[in-house]
Amino acid sequence: MPGLLSDSEGGIARGLWLSVGLLTAAVALALFQREYAPEAAEAQPRTRPVSTSTI
Repeated sequence: MPGLLSDSEGGIARGLWLSVGLLTAAVALALFQREYAPEAAEAQPRTRPVSTSTI
């Protein structure tokens, strides 16, 4: 695709505008994504490992 854009008349300008459009779309998509915080360690029950040794 880059070769087709650069070989055509005004291809460099079209390619730059295409990259601007793609970056704008990526920013718009990123604005609607949520970042979930991990659960606090205190909220998880604490368990002790079970020992299987018979000593």
